[in-house]
Amino acid sequence: MKKLAFLLFLFCSVVIYSQCLPLKIGNQWHYEIYTGLTFNKILAATDTVEINNIQYYKIDFWSVDPNFQLSGTYYDRLEGDSLYVRLLSSGDTLFIFNFNWANGQLVTFQGVDSCINLKSIIRNTSTYFGVTADGYVTHDGYYCPGMPDTAWVLTSQHYSRFFGATATYGDGALRGALINDTAYGNLYPVPVELVSFNSSVTGNDVTLTWATVTETNNSGFEIERSKKLDARSEAWESIEFIAGNGTTTKPHTYSYTDKNLPAGKYQYRLKQIDLDGTFEYSKTVEAEISSLNEFVLEQNYPNPFNPVTKIRYSIPTPPSSSPLTKGRNEVGFVTLKVYDILGNEVATLVNEYKPAGTYEVEFNPESNIRELVSGVSAKGGYASGVYFYQLIVHSNNGVDISFTKSKKMLFLK
Repeated sequence: MKKLAFLLFLFCSVVIYSQCLPLKIGNQWHYEIYTGLTFNKILAATDTVEINNIQYYKIDFWSVDPNFQLSGTYYDRLEGDSLYVRLLSSGDTLFIFNFNWANGQLVTFQGVDSCINLKSIIRNTSTYFGVTADGYVTHDGYYCPGMPDTAWVLTSQHYSRFFGATATYGDGALRGALINDTAYGNLYPVPVELVSFNSSVTGNDVTLTWATVTETNNSGFEIERSKKLDARSEAWESIEFIAGNGTTTKPHTYSYTDKNLPAGKYQYRLKQIDLDGTFEYSKTVEAEISSLNEFVLEQNYPNPFNPVTKIRYSIPTPPSSSPLTKGRNEVGFVTLKVYDILGNEVATLVNEYKPAGTYEVEFNPESNIRELVSGVSAKGGYASGVYFYQLIVHSNNGVDISFTKSKKMLFLK
């Protein structure tokens, strides 16, 4: 993939109102600006973000010359025929364009200090990269009280309903585009693929997730792990290889779960390997498996429930001298069972050795039916009413009980 780099989501110091249409993850718009030296930029829709219960498309603004780097990030949304951009500086959402504006229409906006911002609309039909689409040209101006006349800017913006902005103040002229997996014009080689790399912890498992926008000759990702013993600890080991997608312009997501880890801090990185054997390393992410001090059985949630509820429990980290360890990674043998109000066992949710950690299991009566038990029938499943769930932890000798606790829950049909 030539180069592995990350999108570092920065705040735009200058807001650029670029109409990137049609809005879709993976679409790209490649621009070229001439200011003495050529300065190239790429805009790519890489993700969707929900802000105040409204979905926006995240637009990443890349500069190609002199160095391929992220210049800024902003958010667009199209509602009907109206386009909006969210300002990162203030959090406000601005209405900036409507594709139903009439030819010759003069649109007014309230500016600052009692000034009025103006937008003059010229509609036409234009052909871009062999595609004929509705075109629009706008000229911006402003008028303030006391001014003898309206002041108009010298530059204009050109829009296409299919290609978005084709020429704007800040972006320059559209050089090429990747729209709905089809390439138009000339596209810059895009050496940036990895747009995110994150870790999350559940119990004693670390789940890694990462995503790419594009891939070039990508053989795959070798996942490397290092247990962080001190600030200088970097003893990396390869733990898994995840195949890539070769060369593609479509976004892809990947994940891997590193399971049953003992307590401690861990670092992870990706070694992205090309088909020719060349490679680049990603940034490093960290995850921590916490040391727990006591056994915990939490109340199920939701309660009452129908049809599904979840039960969380925690297994503590024993002292190294504890007889529970017995030379094993697991703390002990764990059982989590459900009983009816008469004490009859109706379901076994956990029945295995477990290392220290916090776990969550799902209880779905429809998928945990045991026949010929009080409160349970083969046809109707569980009956409504009170049930009990009990956690028992045996030491690794399988005999001594280290912990036992029960709680009740209410199933409503």
